[in-house]
Amino acid sequence: MNMNKWNKIKALVILFACFNFVACESFLDIDESTGKDKETAYSYFKSLNSLTGYVYSGLNSDFGDVGGALRESATDNALYTDPKGKAYDIYNDLWSPTNRIDDVWKKYYGFIRSANSFLENFNLERVERFKYADDYESIWLPKAKMYPNEVRILRSYYYFELIKRYGEVPLLTRTYGIEEVNTVKKSTFDEVVKFIVDECNEVSPLLPISHDLITDNPDGFFGETGRVTRGTAMALKARTLLYAASKLHNPSNNKDKWRAAAKASLDLINTGWYSLQGEAADPLFNKLDNQVLTSKQLIFERRNSKSNSFEKTNLPYNLEGVSSGGKNVPSQNLVDIYEFNDGTPFNWANATHKDQPYFDATGKKLRDPRLYRNVKCNGSDVYYNKKNFKLNTVENGTHYTTLLGLLNSGYYMNRYIDKNVNLVTGVTQSYNHHYVLFRYAEVLLNYAEAAYEVFGSATATDGELTLSASDALKQVRDAAGMPMPAVVDLAFIRDERRRELAFEDHRFWDLRRWMMGEKVKEIYGVKITQEGDKIIYTPVKLQDRIWDDKMYLYPISLNENAINPNLTQNEGW
Repeated sequence: MNMNKWNKIKALVILFACFNFVACESFLDIDESTGKDKETAYSYFKSLNSLTGYVYSGLNSDFGDVGGALRESATDNALYTDPKGKAYDIYNDLWSPTNRIDDVWKKYYGFIRSANSFLENFNLERVERFKYADDYESIWLPKAKMYPNEVRILRSYYYFELIKRYGEVPLLTRTYGIEEVNTVKKSTFDEVVKFIVDECNEVSPLLPISHDLITDNPDGFFGETGRVTRGTAMALKARTLLYAASKLHNPSNNKDKWRAAAKASLDLINTGWYSLQGEAADPLFNKLDNQVLTSKQLIFERRNSKSNSFEKTNLPYNLEGVSSGGKNVPSQNLVDIYEFNDGTPFNWANATHKDQPYFDATGKKLRDPRLYRNVKCNGSDVYYNKKNFKLNTVENGTHYTTLLGLLNSGYYMNRYIDKNVNLVTGVTQSYNHHYVLFRYAEVLLNYAEAAYEVFGSATATDGELTLSASDALKQVRDAAGMPMPAVVDLAFIRDERRRELAFEDHRFWDLRRWMMGEKVKEIYGVKITQEGDKIIYTPVKLQDRIWDDKMYLYPISLNENAINPNLTQNEGW
């Protein structure tokens, strides 16, 4: 084999191993904590790749961050069916500075410290001795030049994850000693937002639109979509500004903040780099294995290795090999907001709607296609263990659980369930579950919301915001195959966001930034019974949850406050 060809193949293998982050177990092999000196750690391309890879490994993927429960199951979109689950501490207001939920304070500050250390010690001059090696100029040097830019955006991402949970947090842009770091004070929310936005503005032009730098790529690694790009930085900026403009952080409703959020989203929209392919055509929704990486609307994702644990937790009951399924299930609250496919809202008072809520007598789907993307309803097609069958959630039906204490909502999750996963002993199958962090539909929805807040109208534009909220929304509706309503208001824009982004870790944060937490208090399912040939659907309340306004922000650990009293505690905790 040609040696140059062999070196390129080796480079691809190393690259794929280091950027398939969850599968790789050696992120800490080259780090200050391993005892290797900084001169060694920052003097080799492989070391730089591993150090950068470690900073990437903190990227979020909510496949059950709350003791197996999705954060979505702490919203009105879903519930966790096992009353022994940690989610019930949220439902019953039992979480606190000593009993924390989804506490990422230490985790993200750890990754921020690693990012700061990388940026302080990175120096391309240390690797110049490799300049005569094969692929130095074509592969490794271009990649190494990008590492600091990627790390800066990752650091900004982690700060966003912190402020959306805790509000005001310390802004640390260098490494600190233990004694020094235990005396730092919080920066304001707006100060951290400004830091994130400034970083995105400065770094974005330095990043590539795509990391597809290797043209001779016979094995197809999907253009390294798991790496930070210019689009990632722009999407992070747009989302950050949207949160900063929202009621929780903008109580005076400063329109300039909404305009900045709209402009940031429009800047990304106007690049033309991303597009919506339509519900049926988009691989983002058809299969969770590596085909997801070819979606034209994918901006940034957390790469994950092969697994079947999500299916084990969330597939329907009474499937062979499924011992603990049906834990995160959609609510009737969510199902009700999906319109019929002609745009007619669902209405329980309409006898026709109630008699045929999902399918007609021939099995034809009657509702917004996104309902079936996200939810398995009674009568839905299920493919499992190479067999096709109909879901039966009629009371005491095949997939209705009679296990003591577990709740039945009448629905099962479909989003992120890979239909090819198999849990049957002897023929188990696992697949990649890459987690979408930013996609184009969200950017359009961000813009629609922000533009509406600027103008108070869905049709208005001006010389800077040249796209109307309605036209941005229409792109999302067209891709879903849904008609536009006669009137678009803010409530409809928010509902459209809910329909499109269900189970993608947005609703939990949206309810907080809108200060609409009371919506999580009453959670409904559907009771399905059969009388002769007739199936009867009746909405039933499954949960009464407690909401307290202190929950708009997370509590800071009592231990962190004890170590550093300068942090102070969030209000109400």
